[in-house]
Amino acid sequence: MLHFLETNAPPKTLRQAYLDGLQEPQELYLERLVSAGRTWCYDQVAYVVANHGRLVEFFVAKSHVAEIGTLFDAAMMSSSATRVLCKSFDTQLLFAALSRPAEVTSVGLLFRRMANTSFLPQDALTFRSGSIDDVAAIARLDDGFFDDASEIQSYAEAGGLFVLSTLGEVVGCGIATPVVTGRPDIDVGMWVAPRAYPY
Repeated sequence: MLHFLETNAPPKTLRQAYLDGLQEPQELYLERLVSAGRTWCYDQVAYVVANHGRLVEFFVAKSHVAEIGTLFDAAMMSSSATRVLCKSFDTQLLFAALSRPAEVTSVGLLFRRMANTSFLPQDALTFRSGSIDDVAAIARLDDGFFDDASEIQSYAEAGGLFVLSTLGEVVGCGIATPVVTGRPDIDVGMWVAPRAYPY
């Protein structure tokens, strides 16, 4: 039986190959789980990352992809993972996980493409880069989207806060967060004050 050894992080060459092989950019939520998870490696052949009993990343070098089933079983055993959290565009992990008896549940949908590119905002709306001066106004309106004002401040300090206002009043904001250091992918989120939409 193959055995994966626990390490501090995935081998850089394998992690780079994993990220380059994804059909879509890495998802920020999963990247955070990976960053906070524990890693096990099998030589320079494969690695796995688990977070609280969930396997959140698994990769096998092309030279050993024919052994993916055996490596997946060994990775699950070594990491003591009992569940797999997988992106639908992570074909290698999806194939490995679904090749075993499993109960599959969709836990989220991620929309990456804008359907209506002809959208034009109302004339009264403005969208600008946010600053520390905007934190209090956004925090007063927040309905639980942010953990607290310090989270809003961290986005402002990093240059990732954008403010939507109408007639000088803040009605929403956007946030932008780099997903993986050194890669161009940005996670974009948005929040609109509850009183600013009629639903």
